[in-house]
Amino acid sequence: MMRFAMLLAVAAAPLSAKATTYELDPVHSNVGFGVRHLGINTVRGTFKSTTGTIDYDAKNPAATKISVSIDAASIDTANEKRDGHVKSPDFLDVAKFPKATFVSKSVKPTGDGKFTVAGELTLHGITKPVTLNVTDFSGPAVSPLDKKNHIGASATATIARQDYGIVWNAGGVTGVAGEAAVGNDIKLQFDIDAATK
Repeated sequence: MMRFAMLLAVAAAPLSAKATTYELDPVHSNVGFGVRHLGINTVRGTFKSTTGTIDYDAKNPAATKISVSIDAASIDTANEKRDGHVKSPDFLDVAKFPKATFVSKSVKPTGDGKFTVAGELTLHGITKPVTLNVTDFSGPAVSPLDKKNHIGASATATIARQDYGIVWNAGGVTGVAGEAAVGNDIKLQFDIDAATK
């Protein structure tokens, strides 16, 4: 879905000496995560409300600037009771920390459609450096549906929730091989479609 504009594009967007600002398309973008549960399986979820911009210059991709804001209360793990717990002070504490943000600091092209993006993730009121591994970058191209220029990409990163002060562990309950009820490592997945205004 997130690459619909890329796959259906009928014309390449004109190159510019200056960066073009692209806004995340909320309908075709997704910010998701996965975390181990009792060492048995991975529970996945998504954030339904994410906004952001990408300033991209096709002639100088290393100058790209990325800014993303995630509504923490929009979390959806397909279980209302679990969602309520994750929103509570045990985890995200969304009443106190309503937003999570990512702001890029540097972008390094690493191959065809691939980049390494170093930046800062602010979560639960704590800011830490995070590196995104970007793949499948597409565009800029014009969508035949909305006639706007689009770019798209997928990106992954792994963070440790305890680094962000999220330390709840079900009273020390452990599962397979002594793993915690909720794993410490959180695997993030960004699937982004962004368009010009």
